Amino acid sequence: MLLNVKKVNMQHVLLSNKEKVLAKFAALLKMIGSENWKGVPWLEARKRTAAQADRSLHALARVSNLLDQRMNLLVGVVLNSLMLYDIHCIFKLERWKDTHRGIWTNGWRR
Repeated sequence: MLLNVKKVNMQHVLLSNKEKVLAKFAALLKMIGSENWKGVPWLEARKRTAAQADRSLHALARVSNLLDQRMNLLVGVVLNSLMLYDIHCIFKLERWKDTHRGIWTNGWRR
């Protein structure tokens, strides 16, 4: 059990440290998505890409929020004892990683 807590804490710290950068990235995506790119096909395609990235970041934000909730005494003690809340959060994070693996480096799927 203690080994799992250390791994969960490590993932939580890593994700929390990236939160400011991700928030700035989300703001940029929102700006790109709000512009009118009519008549410039490659920019229209980038707008669709930005929308996909925005949805992806929102999904990651939900996972991050779930991990933050584990710091709540009620969630941390009660739910973790009864339902292994930390493990569920890590599974969600790993699913997000699996879903988005390669997208960031290889370009967005069409």
